[in-house]
Amino acid sequence: MIGEWVKMILIAGLLMSLMGLLSVAVRRFNLPAEWGRKLLHLMMGSMAMSFPWLIGPPAPVLMLAVLAGAWLLAVRTSPQLRVRFGAALHAVDRPSWGEIHFAAGAAGSYLLAGGDALCFALPMALLTFADTAAAIVGTYSARRHPIGIHNKSFEGCAAFFAVSCVCAFTALSFGAHSPPTERLGAALQLAFDVTALEIIGARGADNLLIPIGATCLMPLLLNGSPAVPWVHLGLAAVLMSLWRHPRWGGPDGYLL
Repeated sequence: MIGEWVKMILIAGLLMSLMGLLSVAVRRFNLPAEWGRKLLHLMMGSMAMSFPWLIGPPAPVLMLAVLAGAWLLAVRTSPQLRVRFGAALHAVDRPSWGEIHFAAGAAGSYLLAGGDALCFALPMALLTFADTAAAIVGTYSARRHPIGIHNKSFEGCAAFFAVSCVCAFTALSFGAHSPPTERLGAALQLAFDVTALEIIGARGADNLLIPIGATCLMPLLLNGSPAVPWVHLGLAAVLMSLWRHPRWGGPDGYLL
């Protein structure tokens, strides 16, 4: 048990070090702010995916999430800490509480997974890799088609869906005895649902919705629950309502 708490402290120290190093890279070496933010996102997510094997019991993971959330909030609100550690997060010119949502989403997903490593690691992989791909493609795409008021694009969401499919199919294939077509079907459905959550999530809320939503959805998909089609329909209905809402669309109230 002591070893697990030591690992928690080391991971917290590593998070602080990464934030400091990336902030220096943004301030002094002109690393683009979006790259600094997404590199930190990628590193935090990769560390989090190892928690079921590296730490195990939920108590140290929840304490780590609380400490990380408190630290990230302190960096956001303290001018001194923001200068030294916050450039990797807050140099991006858009309002976002993504880092706080990330800590809460990881903690919530870990609790909901109930010790099932796949039900935690796969949602965190979706958040880590698919979200990073979406940000890169959406930012640097030659032609960008916005799909809402939260600076998201069709190209970025398409990249999110594609990477989600790859991550989900790969993860579901480990030790699986089901036919490939069944695994592909589950991967496509999970990718659709988390892409919908990505579009819905505002001001970084996708970092909370994606891991918690995917962790809740996975047992339903893997067990063939009759509730699954209703989940798809519900998310599709939310997207359609946003598509027709004037604040989410183009000049005529439709998504571009």
